[in-house]
Amino acid sequence: MVNRICFLTYLNRSGSTLLSKELDENFDVFVSIEAQFINRLVRKYKLPFSSLEFEKFKSDLFSESKFRSWKISQERLENRFHSLTFPIRLREVLDVILEEATENKHSEYTIVKSGKHFKYYELLKAEYQDSTFIFIKRDPRAIFNSASKSIDSRTKKVMQDNVLRFCYVYKRSMRQVNMLAKRKDFLIVGYEELVTNKESVLSKVSEFLELPIVSRESRYHGRIPEGQKHLHGNLGSSLLQERIKGWAIELGAREIYLIERLIDKEMLLGGYNRLNPTVSVLTKMEGFLYQLFLKIVFLGQKLG
Repeated sequence: MVNRICFLTYLNRSGSTLLSKELDENFDVFVSIEAQFINRLVRKYKLPFSSLEFEKFKSDLFSESKFRSWKISQERLENRFHSLTFPIRLREVLDVILEEATENKHSEYTIVKSGKHFKYYELLKAEYQDSTFIFIKRDPRAIFNSASKSIDSRTKKVMQDNVLRFCYVYKRSMRQVNMLAKRKDFLIVGYEELVTNKESVLSKVSEFLELPIVSRESRYHGRIPEGQKHLHGNLGSSLLQERIKGWAIELGAREIYLIERLIDKEMLLGGYNRLNPTVSVLTKMEGFLYQLFLKIVFLGQKLG
C-alpha cells in the first residue's frame, strides 16, 4: 500500500529537479521522476474509468516516453490493473503505479513530481484526503530566461520564446497557486532561498511534512532519463548561486520590462524587485495594450 503522498508542483524551469534532489538526500522519502501521465489522465479521460476508457488510457500510458523512463514492467502493471474492478477510480490507478515504482523502497513519504498538480488540487485531494502539496517558485524573469534557452526533451523545440505568452501562463498559474497558499496543506518554497540558504528551506519542509532531516546519499540524478539530463547540467554545481541573477545580463530590456509590467502583482507577492529597464515608447505601448488585454481575459474568466 502507498504511504503518505506529497505532490511536488511547479512551473517548468523553476528548480523542481534541484528540490527533488535535496528532498531525496535529506528526508526518508521516495521522489518520483516527472509523472506527466497524471496530467493526461486527468485532462483526457472521464473518471472513474469505464472498461473502454481504461484500455485507451493504458495504451497511452505505455506509449509515453517519459513514463517508460520510470522503468516499471508493463507485464507487472497489466497484471495489477487486471485485478481492479470497474468503475476504476483515479486513486486505484495511481496506487498501483506508485507501488510498483517504490517496490522495495520503504519510505515514510512518496513525493510525486509533476508540474501541473496545482491545477488538479481539488481532484487529487478528493482521492488523497491526507495528501500535501509543495510548490517551488522562482523569479519569473529567471524562468523565462532559462526556458528560452532550453530544448524540450519531448518536442525538441525551445520551451518558451514568446514573452507575452509566458506572462499570460505565469499570471494565470500564480493566481491559482497564491489562492492555494492559504491552505495548511500547501507549502511554497523559493528556488533562490534553496540555493542561498538550503538549511532554511529544509527546515520549513521538515516542519511541513513532519519528518526529521536525515543525511543520506542522493540517487535522484541517476533516475533522471538520459534524454532530460541536458536540462539539468548545473544540478549540484557551485554555479547555481551565480546563475540566480543571470537573467539580468542575458535577457533584453524589452523582455524584462514586459515581465515586470504584466505580472507586477505576482512578482510583488513573490518578493521579487523590479529592475525597471529603459525601453522605447513602442515597448511601453506594447506593455500597456497587453496589460489591458490580460485584464479583459481574466475578468471574463472570473465572470464566466
